[in-house]
Amino acid sequence: MNANTRNTVAGTLFVVAMDSETARILPFDPDTTGVSDTEHNVRKHDPVARHLRTVERHTGHDDHQVYLRYFDDLAVALIEEIGTQTFVVLGHGTGKSDVAEDFLLRLKEKNHALADRVAGVGAIDLGAADDAAIEAAAQKILRQAR
Repeated sequence: MNANTRNTVAGTLFVVAMDSETARILPFDPDTTGVSDTEHNVRKHDPVARHLRTVERHTGHDDHQVYLRYFDDLAVALIEEIGTQTFVVLGHGTGKSDVAEDFLLRLKEKNHALADRVAGVGAIDLGAADDAAIEAAAQKILRQAR
């Protein structure tokens, strides 16, 4: 197991679940036995409340440039949200529609420090996945990285 994986498992597990339109940064506590869905009303005093950060791609004429801005906005949000923690990236699709792989390529090109903190990458059907499925997929990716 590398230091990045140990760091993620020991604290909060951060997951970026993204498709071509939206990226969500989800924090999970690996020590809890259950996962609550983020679709409930969250109040500041709620001890199980998790902050959910969302970055959206804004449409434009030059699709390549729009994606670069989307990826750069996501990188900034990640730095603000997770500090120096590692994270898992879950995308929706494979091949040309694999926006997660494109995001990782952009990180390697523009933000090496953040790219080095990627603990793993995988694919999941985001339309059908709830928070528990996202967390399970991220945990599986972490186990495979060991």
